[in-house]
Amino acid sequence: MAKITFVIQRLPFFKVIGGVIDEALRRGHIVNLALDKSQIGKIHKGVKRPSKHLLPKFLFGKPKIIEYDQVRNLSDSLLPASDVVVLNCGCVSDYENFLDNPDTYPYQYQKIRKSGVPLVSLHSHFYDNCVLKLNAYSSVDLTCVLSDYSLKLHKEVLLDMSNLAKDQKEQYEKEIDQVLNEKVVVTGSALFDMFDNFYHSKRNNYSKNSDIVFFHLKFMHRYPFLDIFARYHSRVISALISLCLYKGDYFSKILKYPRYKDIIKRVGNLAKQNQFNIIVKSRPKHGKQYINELTKISQQFITGADDEFYPEFTSMKILQHAKFCVHIRTFAVLESVIAGVPSVHIQIPANPLYSDKQNFHFIEKIRSCAPETMYNYSGCVWNVPWEDVLYFFDNFDFKTIEQDSEKRDKYIQYFCGITERSASEKQMDAIEKLL
Repeated sequence: MAKITFVIQRLPFFKVIGGVIDEALRRGHIVNLALDKSQIGKIHKGVKRPSKHLLPKFLFGKPKIIEYDQVRNLSDSLLPASDVVVLNCGCVSDYENFLDNPDTYPYQYQKIRKSGVPLVSLHSHFYDNCVLKLNAYSSVDLTCVLSDYSLKLHKEVLLDMSNLAKDQKEQYEKEIDQVLNEKVVVTGSALFDMFDNFYHSKRNNYSKNSDIVFFHLKFMHRYPFLDIFARYHSRVISALISLCLYKGDYFSKILKYPRYKDIIKRVGNLAKQNQFNIIVKSRPKHGKQYINELTKISQQFITGADDEFYPEFTSMKILQHAKFCVHIRTFAVLESVIAGVPSVHIQIPANPLYSDKQNFHFIEKIRSCAPETMYNYSGCVWNVPWEDVLYFFDNFDFKTIEQDSEKRDKYIQYFCGITERSASEKQMDAIEKLL
């Protein structure tokens, strides 16, 4: 029996970490949840900070609560009660830059390590590891990642970024392989355990499903297409923003491509024609743009402010009667495929001018939308370029859309790291090896 402490900075952490907590409890370990009491009652990205009154009900017991007062007191509060400390996405690039500041998490985490307590980062929230520098893996003792594909992708991005001569690149590749072999284990994500269980237990009478789940997009300055094209209702405003702030990028597309409001309206018409219901899923950080248009076409609008994360995740529950999902630049497409729901992905272009170099290489690779990639996979994900989306919605027979189960099995193993054993079990195996 070991003392395992999970640092919980945000309630959404539970969708990724909740299953691992339950697996630790099932195995008989003493489980602690570390909460910053100075943050209780505050709102972060539209969601309340965690407190002992907002914790999920776990299936195999009740964790103990460790409350620390502000970041600078984290290590002193955790060390007496911990044999290992588990973090959600706790790897930090260039973490050495924080080691003079006790008010930062990297400082506190390294203090914990120096005291002989290992750190484990569950960096399996989609592909977040792929935007890290290689030195980030050295900020913890072990990192759990989503899939072999995520490691392959990260390695490709790092090599592309290196700009080294051939012989130097070969040496750097060996260094990357050594770090990944020593510091990283592929486990899958406990988040996906929920969706896979859902698929096997609740996906009955698919032909009778009648919901369209529309995932509202997030407008981001890192993606100029969304910032200048989809954010605004007016083509004139978009054109002026393009000319004034973005050197005229996408100007010609602004004049002829459909607007986001056109897409929303077309989905609404599609639902009426086929007697489908529309569930719109948003998140607080996505803002309030297009709320009126989305509310008008939907039978249910979920803002995300009251989402449940564990043991059932709101985004999973709304898929129970889904006929298909509509996605725009969202990793929820993986969740939909795992749950057995066909997905339509509306493709937007990436722009290298306004993304940092590593992030762009990552975006370019993972969102290429080439055939048989994550966002364009026959029998699972139907990819549609933005300019073609209205024609697609007008002409595709959505009454016959159905996922190919054999293609699903290949997809979820390659992209999602799903195997016969659950990710929660594999992550706990990795944690126990450090004890």
